[in-house]
Amino acid sequence: MKHFGELFFLVVAAWFVWVLFGATPHTRLRRACDPVAWTTDSFTAFSRATNSDYTYDLNYASNTLDYRCQIFLWDYFYRASFLQRHPGITKKQADRYEVAHLYYVQHNPQSTVTKR
Repeated sequence: MKHFGELFFLVVAAWFVWVLFGATPHTRLRRACDPVAWTTDSFTAFSRATNSDYTYDLNYASNTLDYRCQIFLWDYFYRASFLQRHPGITKKQADRYEVAHLYYVQHNPQSTVTKR
């Protein structure tokens, strides 16, 4: 138990470096929220394995939590620069654009649209 802190620090540092080396902002957003997705997906998989009545609800919650993580990070890190590059677009329009873009990138991982 003595080395748990060191191991935890190394895992978090490796994850942080992995996130930073993402080629595009969307890759960094997805990688930053991957631990959330992995955790919630594991609960969903356990629910499916046990043939639980809550599988659909857990799957919905998993997708929603992953989306909210990504949109929160986008708002915090990228929204201001997006609004500066696109004058005349409101914050609400920018959020709609980003939500649609995040959805497209997640469902078409081989697309070239991720490069801005």
